[in-house]
Amino acid sequence: MRFLPALLLALALLAGACSGPGPGDLDAADSEYAAGNYFQAQNLYEEYIRQKPDGKARLHAWDRLLDIALAHDDRRRAASLMESMLLEFSDVAGQYKDLLRRLATTYQDLRDWDRALDTWQKLLALPSTQEADQWEIHWHMGKIFQYQGQYVQARDALASCAATAPDITAKARCLYDLAQTQTLLKEKNNARKSLDLLLTLDIEDTELHAQAAFLLADIYESEDNIPKARELLTSILETYPNPIVVRKRLQALGK
Repeated sequence: MRFLPALLLALALLAGACSGPGPGDLDAADSEYAAGNYFQAQNLYEEYIRQKPDGKARLHAWDRLLDIALAHDDRRRAASLMESMLLEFSDVAGQYKDLLRRLATTYQDLRDWDRALDTWQKLLALPSTQEADQWEIHWHMGKIFQYQGQYVQARDALASCAATAPDITAKARCLYDLAQTQTLLKEKNNARKSLDLLLTLDIEDTELHAQAAFLLADIYESEDNIPKARELLTSILETYPNPIVVRKRLQALGK
């Protein structure tokens, strides 16, 4: 049932009458598009798709319809268009993979978590999805599970993210979100291990490094290891995004 709206849209565009000016020529549609006359251009692109089920420029017409939807920030229509495109280009591996990624991101932007997860999982299951791409898919899935309050699933997805990260920058990003989730699950020992590993990485992102140290200081403070918490907080006085917060924490620890 999830793809029913997309199927109906695809059928509607394919079932139009065979009247109208020059369905095989998209020059008029492209001219209207270039001039910013999106309503007229949209009608012409839709007419082409209805009248030319085997047209060589169908992908171009679909892409322009998608561009128009995004230009109007109509992400719900953009998602519906991409669903229709997936039906048509399911046998074009590269195109299908790119569409899945764009659709997953669009659903995530719409906070349509269930559809976003389903689409990310489909992308992950593709034979063409390389290990270099897997970490980011796991990261997106982990963040969605976090938003949904499903912390066990988030932890598992973010652990996979860290395990498949292709470089230290990606690994650090995964480890930080993993540590946050482990903290929410009250898995302090595991969170400490994740943060300790992150802090050993030679990353250029000083802000992320500082945020990791701040979170680790929280853990040590909760365990009454005040000297270690102070040491960590002192080390990020110049790099934490909001140094006033760090100073106040240090003052509170001093009391």
